[in-house]
This record gives sequence, structure tokens and C-alpha cells, in this order.
Amino acid sequence: MIPANKAHQPLFLGLLLIGLLHAIFAMFPPVNGDEALYWQHSMHLDWGYYTHPPMTGWLIAFITHLFGISVVSLRLTAIVLHI
Repeated sequence: MIPANKAHQPLFLGLLLIGLLHAIFAMFPPVNGDEALYWQHSMHLDWGYYTHPPMTGWLIAFITHLFGISVVSLRLTAIVLHI
């Protein structure tokens, strides 16, 4: 196991702060068309879709299964992937 380097601590704190701010701001705007489409993909899982590869749908299905269906859990996939 690699020991944690104190020089990396500001980076991890910055990433944590960005993730928390992103999660807070994700609660306010309504779901847009693309997010609704990806949520539909997550409800009807397949190996691929006409306009998009399957990873987004599978990740949203996994996260909404863990945390329930809400705007924040729907957007948690984007938050995790951005970090």
C-alpha cells in the first residue's frame, strides 16, 4: 500500500470541496432532456443505444439503485465522473 503523501493533501481537499459544491448545486435546476434520456436508459438496460454507449445508463442504474431515485442521485454519476 502506498503511504499518503502530505503534499497531496491540498489536492484531495480541493477535490472533496469541488465534489461537495457540485452536489449542492445539482439539487436546484430541474432535470434536462439529456438527463431524462439517460435515466430512461438506466431503466431499460441494454448493451448499447442508438445515440449513446451503455456506460452512462449502467452507472445511473447502479447509483439510483443504491441511493434511490432523486435529482441528486441521478446527477451523482456526473459528479463522480467529473472528480
